[in-house]
Amino acid sequence: MELLDRASFLADPVKAQENLISSEGALLLVQKPYGESSFHVVNRVRKAISIVTGIHKVKCGHAGTLDPLATGLLILATRHKTKELTNLIGLDKTYRVRMRLGVTSASFDLEQPVEITGGEQSITNE
Repeated sequence: MELLDRASFLADPVKAQENLISSEGALLLVQKPYGESSFHVVNRVRKAISIVTGIHKVKCGHAGTLDPLATGLLILATRHKTKELTNLIGLDKTYRVRMRLGVTSASFDLEQPVEITGGEQSITNE
């Protein structure tokens, strides 16, 4: 299973582009930007392939949604490679979290205004 990532594109951009637009499809590692939904990233890739190939309906999907406020690797597949996504969905994942203690919001994330509930000193084992 060959994944196309930034290093692949830099090492041999012509081969990477050929793999990306091939009728077989490709597996892609995409760094999802902050504030953008996984669906939006899929649509951007789908549209780019459609423009290059002239095919109006390009099959493209991802191996799991990332929250719009999260950044990280999004595994995408195009065309016939989308069948391989089921093999990737259940794999172990690693998460890095940066948190701020002593604050909360109505939605428990940054989508709602943050309310300060106390400093570090107000946090107990309970």
